[in-house]
Amino acid sequence: MSDEVEEVEQLKTFYENVVEWVDEWLLPRYARNPKVHRWDPQWFEYVEVVDRLEALWRSWKHFRL
Repeated sequence: MSDEVEEVEQLKTFYENVVEWVDEWLLPRYARNPKVHRWDPQWFEYVEVVDRLEALWRSWKHFRL
């Protein structure tokens, strides 16, 4: 496989899914006061949260390329 093909594949699959993106990209940047705003570790059980984060992740992927 050529270097260009490998690079394109890495760009397309930087994060395999929204859960990986949230855990590795979003949460380290989540700079809120934990006494006022708490992150629910079971966020993926809320349909609205999953939908919104999925949209953010897809937008991130699009603009990253």
